[in-house]
Amino acid sequence: MQKRINKSILEKSKANGGKRFANYIVDYIVQLVLFTGIMMVIVLLQLYITGSNSIGEWFDTIGKIEEYLLGYVLMVIYYFAMESLAKGKTIGKLITNTKVVNLSGETPDTANIMKRTLCRLIPFNALSFLGNEARGWHDSLSDTYVVDAKTFDMEMQKQFAMEEIGSEN
Repeated sequence: MQKRINKSILEKSKANGGKRFANYIVDYIVQLVLFTGIMMVIVLLQLYITGSNSIGEWFDTIGKIEEYLLGYVLMVIYYFAMESLAKGKTIGKLITNTKVVNLSGETPDTANIMKRTLCRLIPFNALSFLGNEARGWHDSLSDTYVVDAKTFDMEMQKQFAMEEIGSEN
């Protein structure tokens, strides 16, 4: 089991609601652009290869349920891939200089990132941000925090320095 860091470090460096909202908006826009781009490439490839536009026609006729399902699949792929490959960051987190950490202060492992990503599918997860804490259910259920990277790194350096002082005899 990994060592937990001082919880006050996580609390002091926790990203505020404004940054969390900015992360959400930026990541949502990135997902829309990616999805639109992917669909355009698929339709153009199909047109070029087969001369048919059946995928584009299908997409024009899908219902709300299929549209939501495609959106959820894209969201899961986006968050899982980004937070796994970019060490706890998404495009939104890169812009706001925030990152996801576990209770040990490290980038969560892939299982934790998947759990965190799947928890985003919980109905009304967005409402879990209402109140004083800028921490959603997908954070608390996966034992993760979104922290301001600069503040977090400074607090970790302070803790490390204090441990070094305490260990010197």
